[in-house]
Amino acid sequence: MLVQLKNYSRRDYLVFILVCVLLIIGFLLRYLQLEEYPLTVNQDELSNIYDGYSIARTGADRWGEKYPVILRAFGNMDYRPPMYAWLCAIPIELFGYSIYSGRLVSVVLGFVSLLLIYLVGEKMGGRLFGLLALLLATFSPWHIVFSRVASEGTMLPPFFLICSCYLWQKAQEKGYSLASLAWLGLSIGLGTNTYQAGKLTFFLFTLLVLIDLWRYASRFFQKALVLGISALVGAGPQLIAAVTMPDRFLSRADGSMMEFSWSFQYFNTLFKNIALNLSPDFLFFNFGVGNYFTVARLLMIECLFFYLGMFLIHKVVSKNQAIKPAYIYALLFMAVLPSALTRENPHALRASGLTVLLPLLSAAGIVLVYKHINNAVLRNAFVAVTVGLALWNAKYFLQEYTASDTLIKETMPALTAKGIERLNNYKDWYDTVVLDKTGDGSQMYLYVASYCGMTPEEFQRAEKRYDAYGWDEFKQLGKYHFLNQSELDELLQKTESKVLIMTRTRHTNYTAVDSVELPGEKMYIYSSGPAQLLSKN
Repeated sequence: MLVQLKNYSRRDYLVFILVCVLLIIGFLLRYLQLEEYPLTVNQDELSNIYDGYSIARTGADRWGEKYPVILRAFGNMDYRPPMYAWLCAIPIELFGYSIYSGRLVSVVLGFVSLLLIYLVGEKMGGRLFGLLALLLATFSPWHIVFSRVASEGTMLPPFFLICSCYLWQKAQEKGYSLASLAWLGLSIGLGTNTYQAGKLTFFLFTLLVLIDLWRYASRFFQKALVLGISALVGAGPQLIAAVTMPDRFLSRADGSMMEFSWSFQYFNTLFKNIALNLSPDFLFFNFGVGNYFTVARLLMIECLFFYLGMFLIHKVVSKNQAIKPAYIYALLFMAVLPSALTRENPHALRASGLTVLLPLLSAAGIVLVYKHINNAVLRNAFVAVTVGLALWNAKYFLQEYTASDTLIKETMPALTAKGIERLNNYKDWYDTVVLDKTGDGSQMYLYVASYCGMTPEEFQRAEKRYDAYGWDEFKQLGKYHFLNQSELDELLQKTESKVLIMTRTRHTNYTAVDSVELPGEKMYIYSSGPAQLLSKN
C-alpha cells in the first residue's frame, strides 16, 4: 500500500483534492433546502412521487396498474416511462412519503453524473479538461435545478447519457470485451425507460456504438449481438409497452411531434429548432425567463469558450479514446433532436441531455486558449481569472435565484399547493370540500391526495368522476369536488350540509375561514355556513 501511495505525485493529490471539493460543493448545491428550491412541487414531479408512493405501498401505480411498465399519469395523453416512479419508491420506503424523498433521486443522479463528467472529460482531453468540465457542470444553473426536480425528464436522461459515454470509453479500453459491451448495452437500454425523448436518443446511441464496432473491433457480429441483446434487456419494459400497449407507448409523441413531410419547410424548421436549442440567447443570455423548470441554462462567462470548443474540439480531444470529435457532434445532435422534432423550441426538458455534454465543449474552449498561451505565468493567470469569473457568475445566479420569489416558483403552482396544504387543517370538519378549478387545470386533484393525507389505497378506492378524453378533467375525488363558480352554486343548492370552499376569488356571501398569500396572489378558504375555525391541529 505504501509503495502504491509513493507512486502518486503531489499533482495527483492536488487533482484528487480539487475533484473532491467540487463534488462536495456540487452535492450541497443540489441537496440543501431541497423542498424549498424550487418552491413547492410541480404537478409532473408530484405525479412521479405519488406513483412511487403507491408502488412502495401497493406494488401498483395510483390507478391500480400492477408493476407498471408505463404510467398513465394525468390521462390518456400523458403515458410516460415509469423509471423515476420506481426509483422514488426506494427513498419513500426508507424515509416516508415527502417531496424530499421524491427529489432525492434526482440529487443522487445529478451528483453521480458530475463524477462521470470528470471521468469522461479526463479520458477525452486530460486532467485540466476534466477539472474544467466538472467545475462548469458543478455550477451550471441548468444542471443544478434539474438535479433538484423530481421530473422523469430532468436528470434521468442526462445521467444515462453520460454513464453510457463512460462505459463506452471503458469498453474501448478493454478492446470491446463481451463483458464491457454487455454493461454498455444495458446502460443504453435502460436509458429508453427514462423519458419519452430518451427512446430516440438511446436508439441513436446504439447505432453510433455499432458504427464504432464496425470500424474498429474484430468479431463484429458477435460483439454487436452482445451489445444488442444487452440493450434489449435494458429496454425490456418499454418493449413490452410498445408491443402490448402501442397506443399508450406513443400517446405523448402524438400530441407534440411536428407532422413529418419531405418538404423544404419541414427540414428548415427542424434545423432552425436545433439552432434555437444551441443559440447564445437560450443558453447564456436569457436569465430569468422560465423554460421547463429552468430560469437559466449555462453561465454567461462560458459563451465564447463554448462556441470555440464546439467548432475546434478536435484540437483538444484525444484521438485514441472512444468518443472521437465526430462522435461528439453526433451526441449533440442526438441530445437536441427530440426537442427539435417537436413544436415547442427551445425546450430545456426535451434537450436535457445537453446538461452533461455542454460543459465538455466549454471546457474544450478554455483548454484550447490555454494551450495557445506560451508563457507559463500567463497560462496560469488565464486559468485563475477564468475560474474566478465562473465562480462569480455562479454566485450571481445563486443570489438572484434564491432572493426572487418569482424565480423559485417558476412553473410551480405554489399558491395552489400552499392553499391545499392549509385546507388540510379544516377538511375533517366538513363532509364536502369544493375547490375552484378555474386557472389551475385538472391536476389539482393530485395535490389534494398528497397534501390532505390520502394514501394510495384510499385514492384507489375513492369515488372518482372525471372526463378521460385526452387529459383527465377531474370533477370529484372522494369528498373533494373540483368545480367552477356556477357548478359550486348548483352544488350548494342541493346540499344542506356545510361546505368547505377554496378559491382565488374573494367572496362576501361565504364565511371566511383562512387564507394563503404569496407575492401578487392570494387564495381564500371559506365555509358555506358558520365556520368551524378550529383546525385539526
